[in-house]
Amino acid sequence: MYLKIHLATRTYRAHLVSKPMATGGEGAIYPLTLPEYGDCALKLYRTRDKAREKRAKIMYMIANPPTSPHPNIRFCWPVAAATEESSGEFCGFVMLRAFPTSRDLTILEFYSPRKTIAELFPDDEDRGWHNRFELNTNVGIRNRLKMLYNWVAAIEAVHNTGRFVLVDIKPENILVTSDGKISLIDMDSCQVAEKGALLFPCNALTPGYFPPDAKNCRHANRPIDSSCDSFAIGCCIYAILTGTHPYNNTRLLPPYNTGEYTTLGARVDAGLYHSGDKSRYVERIPSFDLHANADRLSPNLNMLFRYAFSGTKRPTMAQWRTVLKDEINRF
Repeated sequence: MYLKIHLATRTYRAHLVSKPMATGGEGAIYPLTLPEYGDCALKLYRTRDKAREKRAKIMYMIANPPTSPHPNIRFCWPVAAATEESSGEFCGFVMLRAFPTSRDLTILEFYSPRKTIAELFPDDEDRGWHNRFELNTNVGIRNRLKMLYNWVAAIEAVHNTGRFVLVDIKPENILVTSDGKISLIDMDSCQVAEKGALLFPCNALTPGYFPPDAKNCRHANRPIDSSCDSFAIGCCIYAILTGTHPYNNTRLLPPYNTGEYTTLGARVDAGLYHSGDKSRYVERIPSFDLHANADRLSPNLNMLFRYAFSGTKRPTMAQWRTVLKDEINRF
């Protein structure tokens, strides 16, 4: 298959012969190298109808990229459009690749009090994470905080454009290296809005990381506020510093002790955070109280958690970043 790759200054001809690196519901991802960017990834949509549906959004993103605040922060952002050579039709786009040796942050989200990271993730490719990020050491907590600081700085840079809200933030949607390099991925699923007008809605969201007020905006076809990302990153920060999602590992009291509230999404929608407005209906479990790990964090950081999970006046990324920096200095 022959393609044309359209950059702002020139067009390349590409012959697609390799097998895809990954496949998903929308299409497949192939390796591609461009002189201007080095190793990249080409996303080809599964059907022409899907490509036509996505074309305007991708072209907008190519024309309006965010600026990375640091060389160790990378946005896997669309940089070029791809068209079929034979028909000239838009069929996909080229995006930047994540830093080499990156992996997702489930390695820090998944936690067992009785096992080390080396025991949970023994593969050679994860060796760089061993003995550096344990929750029961100050060094481990400090390294986690540094990783989270970089992640928040990356999201802040996206928000500073005034155009984009990521929406689907979770530990699976970021790729990191063990020395702290951050790559934001799946960025073509973000929401695009200008001056209060919704241009392109988000393509994906994850219950448990998506607050009720954002759900209301989505149903009304209104732009989702950037505070949605504050809620989601708050959940990620909490999980990576405690070993549990803020709405998980608790016992619910009547009237919430029913099968209706077994999922994270249902608990988030009902506001069942253990230190929130409905704390009287939520009990921590003494025999397995991972939430006790939050007690060793500073009052300022715990205050941001309460703001993030109670109401809609959530911390900005700048506020998260400032408190995380202070927290790094504490450990």
